Amino acid sequence: MRLGCFGKFNQFELIEKNGFDCAELDFGELAAMTDAQLSEVKRQIRNSVVSAEVFSGLLPLNLRLYDEAFDETYWLKYIDNGASKACELGCRMIPFGAGKCRSIPTAARKIDCRKKLVSFVQNICTVLNNYHIDLVIEPLGPHYSNYINTIEEANEFAEDVNAGNCKIMCDYRHMISADDPLDNIIKYKDKIQHAHIDYPFGIKRKFPQLEDGGDYSVYLMKLNQAGYNGILTIEAIDFENFDAESAKSCLYLKKMMQNE
Repeated sequence: MRLGCFGKFNQFELIEKNGFDCAELDFGELAAMTDAQLSEVKRQIRNSVVSAEVFSGLLPLNLRLYDEAFDETYWLKYIDNGASKACELGCRMIPFGAGKCRSIPTAARKIDCRKKLVSFVQNICTVLNNYHIDLVIEPLGPHYSNYINTIEEANEFAEDVNAGNCKIMCDYRHMISADDPLDNIIKYKDKIQHAHIDYPFGIKRKFPQLEDGGDYSVYLMKLNQAGYNGILTIEAIDFENFDAESAKSCLYLKKMMQNE
């Protein structure tokens, strides 16, 4: 198992310095890059021991996928543009979270929304397949979305999409908030292609630390029992000092991973 870290492109050097194996960078930031900016980022990653295999934030969170005004053609072109750049940087996987985007409006018929989302995700997978990139469906806790909350539900959705590059993932925070049994990591071990972790209690997504009271060993143990050998990314977006907190968290989790 390799340890990754969420970050912006301007944090890449710190992610490398602090001992991470991978950087999970921002898709939206990448999609907006000029050719000159992309060329510089390619040089930086090429000369680094840290890979950029995963990009998160596929869609802006203010989108509502079931609205009549949602322009699927525009957003598929947007994804194609970003994916072509991500491919140049070594990307092989993009999580599909987009919690509020995919949440089903109260007055809407769930079956209609599901059909629309399945169709859209099928089209996303077709675009990503051109660049040999997988889409991993992320189960989200009820605070983040009212649709696809557990690993089982993510697997059912991926089966409906029925695309070779549509996979699923797990996230410790969301498993806790959705009461998703950790044994599901083992049950769906052949389907899970990616994993996230952060301090899972409360709204703020912090770097896991020894003194924060979180029990990370059970999550790491289940991943280990499942034979998971992919990337475990720390999805921390709330911090006072990214450099210090990420470095400390990297040492802490790597030590735990070695002991599992």
